[in-house]
Amino acid sequence: MQGLEGDTLIALMVTIILTLICHSSVAVILLIASLAATGVMTPVTAMVLVLGANIGGALPPVLNAGSAVARRLPVGNLLVRGAGCGVALVLMPLLSALATRLALTTPQLVVMFHTAFSAVLAVVFIGLTGPLSRALERFFPEEQRPADPGMPMYLDEAGLDIAYIGLSNSVRESLRVTDMLNMMLDSLRALFVAPDLLKAGEIRQADLSLDVLSAAIRAYLADIGQEGLSDSDADRAQEILMFVINIEHAGDILSSSLTQLATRRARRGEQFSEFELHNIGLLHAEILTSLRLAITAFLGEDLAAAHQLVARKEVVRQIEAIASREHFRKLRDDKNAWAESGDIFQRVLRDYRRVHHHIAAVAYPVIDRLSDEEIIGGEESADA
Repeated sequence: MQGLEGDTLIALMVTIILTLICHSSVAVILLIASLAATGVMTPVTAMVLVLGANIGGALPPVLNAGSAVARRLPVGNLLVRGAGCGVALVLMPLLSALATRLALTTPQLVVMFHTAFSAVLAVVFIGLTGPLSRALERFFPEEQRPADPGMPMYLDEAGLDIAYIGLSNSVRESLRVTDMLNMMLDSLRALFVAPDLLKAGEIRQADLSLDVLSAAIRAYLADIGQEGLSDSDADRAQEILMFVINIEHAGDILSSSLTQLATRRARRGEQFSEFELHNIGLLHAEILTSLRLAITAFLGEDLAAAHQLVARKEVVRQIEAIASREHFRKLRDDKNAWAESGDIFQRVLRDYRRVHHHIAAVAYPVIDRLSDEEIIGGEESADA
């Protein structure tokens, strides 16, 4: 410490490196205060060391930021602290004289100067956050999203060590999976009305992306909390896993079966009748409603929505049964109807119900866990 006297730049660099190694400016500030209590440094050296600790504490977030957008905030913090340190070094003779007049001991000076430095930065730069943020956005523009929607966006490695962060990341990606399924459903509905081979290819490509993202989420969930998860976190991880698997299976049915059925008649130059399109539309609307309920039950851990989702299975079953009976009646009355045409419509009805089955299955893990929690809570209240 005595060797740093009078060499401001070296003193500053030593503390920056020490704080960077420690990843904690508070720890280094306390170390400086402890050393100051032994009388090995002057007030000026102590204040210079405090400035170095402030700069060094702002460096780890900059170095660890994983993307350009993630660097905006830590770089802004570093710029503010760096500007403050530069001004403080210029005013160091005045600050030293002020410390002498206040009759502070060197340890007191370390703590008071650190606190005052942060407070002054807050007051001075609070009005400059807008221009600074715009400048940082220009220097660190948002990166283009991956061309393949199946590439994960939120599965950060940092979440693997902290369970609740990892689970939150998995939920965000799971919602992207439902977005893909929703897009596939919209494209499929249009495909029944006006067969288009290009749109059929888009559905199959979306299913491939959905499968890739689903596999990434499953692998990520397997790596969360290598040292073990709490029971509640493990249950939530299982819910996320079952949600993703069921949505993936629903997408497979849309891509591998329903898309083929929608285009098969087009290859023969036929279209679906108004009766068929009407009932397909009914099932399609019910599936979209159930998908929204599934997201509500899964995302909000909503027991009422989960029970409502399960109850809707009977609604879909009745729509399928009524449409199937009426379709067979029409085939009996129309002797010119192709047998294969009737079979295609019956398979469409069956596959739509299979899709709904997988969507409704999302509710069961939520019901099991939340019902168990209610029972346990009731038992604890009774015991109390």
